[in-house]
Amino acid sequence: MKAPISAKIALTTLAACLLTLPLQLVSVSWCAAAPIKAAAKMKVWNLRQRCQASGSCIVRICPTAVRIDPIDQDFSVISRAPKWTVYAYSKSCRCYSSWPQKEYGGLRKDVLFGSWLQERQWMTVGRGKHQATGLPIEQMRIIRERGVDYSEAEKVAIMSVAPSIPCSLDAIRIYARTIKVPPSKNLPLEGHIPKSIFGLSSDGAYLSTTSAHEETVDSSVFDLPTGFKQVADDTKVTGDKGDNGFSELIPDGSHQR
Repeated sequence: MKAPISAKIALTTLAACLLTLPLQLVSVSWCAAAPIKAAAKMKVWNLRQRCQASGSCIVRICPTAVRIDPIDQDFSVISRAPKWTVYAYSKSCRCYSSWPQKEYGGLRKDVLFGSWLQERQWMTVGRGKHQATGLPIEQMRIIRERGVDYSEAEKVAIMSVAPSIPCSLDAIRIYARTIKVPPSKNLPLEGHIPKSIFGLSSDGAYLSTTSAHEETVDSSVFDLPTGFKQVADDTKVTGDKGDNGFSELIPDGSHQR
């Protein structure tokens, strides 16, 4: 007795499904084995500081990256290991400038503030606790070597640094050149020149810190946004055409970069 045609079609369809079932299982198994890549996280220190060059700013820093965001200005400075290329970019103009670390001397708008920030040797003259953040600090002064011509500011400058904040020399070097503070092996929290220069009245503060805490961020905050145009003139990024403020802290009238 012959099977009805409908039964033959049903059996044929079932056999085809059974033959393709292993392929379907493999496909499902492969999809399950491909996890969605999560954004990398980084533990950094977040500091709110006020500096002579850029006013109030947010600093995010760790041994492998640094980011500086001036609060009242429309640009950011970023850099990260291993290459430590420095980028300054503006979201409003969608443009950026870049430098190899060795060629980065800070932004041109702040050239006035870099005249006395040479790489000197510093020594610890005291220890204590930072009033605003509660972090332990070391107070530093420049070691004055015989036969070296020091400016009036360098002779009296005091800097307080935080040894407990982990940083690399690369990160601190880029931070110091941007913020315009003397480079040190530890991150600066305070900087003072405790007397007037050239008879001008000033409280002598060239760096202060109002808060500091650890946080976890996406590693992308240290990346240059895509789609931005590179420009050679970094003042197009910063939107600044000149220097301003704190001129009494600049010794010897030198404005050389």
